[in-house]
Amino acid sequence: MDWEGFDRGYSRRKVELPTYTFQRQRYWVDGEGAVYLRERESKGHPFLGNRLSLAHSDVIYESQFDVKALSFLRDHKIYGRVVVPGASHIAMVLSGLGEEFGTGVYVILDVEFPNALVFTQEEIRPVQLILSPRETGEYEFEVCSLEDDDEGYGEWKLHARGTAKKEEVDSAAQIIGRDQVVKIRKRCQQERSGNDYYEFFTEEEEGIELGPRFRWIDRLWVGEGEVFCQMRMPEELRLEVGDYQLYPGLIDSCFQLFGAVFSKGMQEMEEVYVPMGLGEFRFYRPGDGQLWCYVSNVRLLGESGETMLGDIALFDEEKKSDREIQDEIR
Repeated sequence: MDWEGFDRGYSRRKVELPTYTFQRQRYWVDGEGAVYLRERESKGHPFLGNRLSLAHSDVIYESQFDVKALSFLRDHKIYGRVVVPGASHIAMVLSGLGEEFGTGVYVILDVEFPNALVFTQEEIRPVQLILSPRETGEYEFEVCSLEDDDEGYGEWKLHARGTAKKEEVDSAAQIIGRDQVVKIRKRCQQERSGNDYYEFFTEEEEGIELGPRFRWIDRLWVGEGEVFCQMRMPEELRLEVGDYQLYPGLIDSCFQLFGAVFSKGMQEMEEVYVPMGLGEFRFYRPGDGQLWCYVSNVRLLGESGETMLGDIALFDEEKKSDREIQDEIR
């Protein structure tokens, strides 16, 4: 290409450009108009957001997290700040698997929550779910968010990671029959109402604020290292739960039952317990009607009891186990 000939006939002159970077300021459209435009343009899952078009095999969903678009976020605060619970990350992974593979049995393994996702009431945070396929048929997953720094540049932070797979047959499903439920109820003699427990829970776990979307415990019976609970969907959620494979507040309410086993000891504890990982999570199908939760094998680990470990089974009125969780809470 003869560039001198191409430019011949045009007057040109060289100018000096600055050798330093510019002011690094971002200019975003703020206010309600931006939220309205985002909602109109987004055609994806209300929780997952849109599936990004990529040139490689990874599957990435990107959503915008803020308390206006996702109402459950404002119902989970720690020390006055919105903290997205680990239950939300699990629900996001389940929704992603459901979008990709439809109905089926999903197994989520070796989950870690390395960093808390904390933001203000006014903040809008991009959040991505990344599913990376393995040759074994499993998927590695990550949940990350983009956090702006003081200079206007963003940094991606990791909030959850683990592996996931789909099983075609629910042969491993544990059936909790009526006889077993009767035996559990005989062992769990201490009965409490959900309102009584939440009053105790928020008083003893000072710093945790739970709104109605995270209050599914209706009535519980406590035994030695185990809890049997009747769950109840809050009225505010009748129109919301259909968007989720498993609602974040329901998963978190199962985690909350760990505190019922050590209610007396919690009065002497100064720590706030939050989930830090899951060993194994099995999801069989969405439950219909009345839900029950059974928490068993709960014990404290560590020199100062900083870790709670136990098993969770969540099942419907037919007493068929829909989800099983082996959970570790530090």
